[in-house]
Amino acid sequence: MHNQLQQGSSESVRFFMQKMTHNLSIALIVFSFAWFCLTVGAFTLNPIGPLGIFFVCIGVLCIIISIVFLARYAYYSKKVHEEADKKE
Repeated sequence: MHNQLQQGSSESVRFFMQKMTHNLSIALIVFSFAWFCLTVGAFTLNPIGPLGIFFVCIGVLCIIISIVFLARYAYYSKKVHEEADKKE
């Protein structure tokens, strides 16, 4: 019984670690795209023109999405720590 519980805990830790990696990689990719939109797109083009405003809106939206994925990363990180504490 104890071995099955430990195996289930190990599988859940592996699942949470996968989710952490997935969320962090998406957050970094989206943040990189936001960085591109806000630096190259908005400031190379006319920042007060329609295309510059479009790039600013896309960049801000990407930053919000990146924050959401970073929050999910922190949530799964907390779950991994809780599972590790249960194991001990």
